[in-house]
Amino acid sequence: MSFIDPSQYDPTATSLFTGRSPGGLLSGCIGLDETGSQPLRLAFNPSPSANLLVLGRSSSSALGLFSILMLDLASQLGLPLAQRDSLLHPSFGVLDFLCSADSLQFSSMALSLPMPVKLELAPITHFTSLGDLEYEIANRTELSSALQPRFLFVCGLQAAHNLRQLGAYASVAENRYAPQFRRLLEEGPPRRLHTIVWCNTYQAFELTLSNGFELFGSVLLLDDSGIAPAEILGGSSAPSAAYHIDMGLRTCAVFVPFGLPPQRWCDSAIRAFSRPTSAAGA
Repeated sequence: MSFIDPSQYDPTATSLFTGRSPGGLLSGCIGLDETGSQPLRLAFNPSPSANLLVLGRSSSSALGLFSILMLDLASQLGLPLAQRDSLLHPSFGVLDFLCSADSLQFSSMALSLPMPVKLELAPITHFTSLGDLEYEIANRTELSSALQPRFLFVCGLQAAHNLRQLGAYASVAENRYAPQFRRLLEEGPPRRLHTIVWCNTYQAFELTLSNGFELFGSVLLLDDSGIAPAEILGGSSAPSAAYHIDMGLRTCAVFVPFGLPPQRWCDSAIRAFSRPTSAAGA
């Protein structure tokens, strides 16, 4: 599977980022189309299953995809509402279960955004992000596109033993985070609370969320994901390609993901879409 180096794009004038869209529906770039010429974007509408699952062993491809997606979404969001509200309810959260060099590079990029980001590193025994979002689910009783969207990025679901729902982890008494996680996936999207998950293989994903594909509107298959599109949708598929599967439409398309962008490139992109003139022209 090949991927594209984002550094070949000018980060101050790139078409990868949508730009400010106050109050509008959001879409995020996940890579390029099969021809490698046009950005491919996923919509994050306030509707059931508007979550994203990425399966594949390459951390560079998965976290490169995460980086471009988060940058694109950030370019549309701007600083949410009042500063105090944005601190209490940040637009982005990151659960990094790996703390690898690549995941820490992604986390560093996230923290450099001009808006509050909640980061929890290797939360093996205790973390608060799911509790925060569960509180929001309970309080967002009116479903409306005017709600401030929030996105939780989960890095390395294969290492998230405290989210598993099988075997010794099946008891809520032993693992209170697993039902919180499933509730977020089920009830969050209509309330504009979206979850983006990377897991290295389908087998590891099944250990955590058995029969969980229906909780994701889109599934991206990268290298060595442990499952082929044909096993999900039927039919045949070419090896050594990355696929975008729309679970609602039951369609599959080849796409080209990005590699992990260097921090300097990300900083230039952030400066470009953070300029006051961008907001004024929106």
